[in-house]
Amino acid sequence: MQIHPRFEKRMQCLFQVEDVKHQGLVLNLSQGGLFVSSRAMPEVGDSVALLLTPETASAKTISLETRVVWMQKVNHSMIHLRKGGLGLELARPSHAYQKFMATVAGHEDMDSPVSRAEPGIEREYRVRLSLVGTPRTRSLVVAARDREIARLRAIEKCGEDWTILDIHS
Repeated sequence: MQIHPRFEKRMQCLFQVEDVKHQGLVLNLSQGGLFVSSRAMPEVGDSVALLLTPETASAKTISLETRVVWMQKVNHSMIHLRKGGLGLELARPSHAYQKFMATVAGHEDMDSPVSRAEPGIEREYRVRLSLVGTPRTRSLVVAARDREIARLRAIEKCGEDWTILDIHS
């Protein structure tokens, strides 16, 4: 079940399953996952370490821990009609990935998510976060005009060591 809007974005990536490295092409992405076109076909449930390099002048490689949640296998004779690949779910989206997604979503003109929302149209969002590598969680309420900005504000407030578990309006 998709809960995040998907954005078409073609970009090369490298990924590793166990000790084997592969190349792929990201065709679309969201805050929660990506679709990577590749001939490599790991099993559903496999952990995949993924490296993205956004195509911007100041781009830094973004490292992501993902898990295969679905596969699209395509017969070799049909490969020109349909792309095969992996549906990957993000285990813990990094702060760098969340900032990249804000750019993809069209918020690239703003340095800080706090300055993005227009007065009078904000809603309250309850955001639950987890401290990376620990069982510690916390919840906070942020005002934002949409979920994406709420996500960024929560990370901005708590720091990069925290990841979003869920957001409710």
